[in-house]
Amino acid sequence: MKKMKLIGTKCEGNLRLWTTIPATRISVFASQTVNVHGNYQLEQWAVEHGRLRHCVIGTFHSDAEREILNLVLANGGKAVWFRGCRLPFQYTDVHLQAFLDGRLLVISCFNRKHHTEATARFCAHWAAMCTDHHAYWFGFKSDFLTPMSQKAFAWGKHVEIYED
Repeated sequence: MKKMKLIGTKCEGNLRLWTTIPATRISVFASQTVNVHGNYQLEQWAVEHGRLRHCVIGTFHSDAEREILNLVLANGGKAVWFRGCRLPFQYTDVHLQAFLDGRLLVISCFNRKHHTEATARFCAHWAAMCTDHHAYWFGFKSDFLTPMSQKAFAWGKHVEIYED
């Protein structure tokens, strides 16, 4: 995005995903308690947005968020991945293919092995500020996501909410 400059960050991938706004950018948030296995709604959502070549943005910390990331990328979509810790040393085949195709950007401004609650919140807030379209998957308990979705409504964002 042109309004937010990446200063003091480490990046891997296609920086044009940040500087040139793709047609559709969607911030993705999913609770740690969302069941990934057999979650037809989540899978279909991710596959559809991948086929439409949309760009998902998020921290991809939870299993459900990582599943969305992988399905979107596997189906031709794009992604901007904010890390609450250092950049990964290894990537999956899906990630590597997305890098080669210029469809993935990984950003980190932290040099720690694992994310903390504070770094996760920072990155989630960063992802929320980058788009006008949000998608939330709520599990059994979402102390973290409920206030975020309420803020998104208050900010006038387009918000989709899915419950497990």
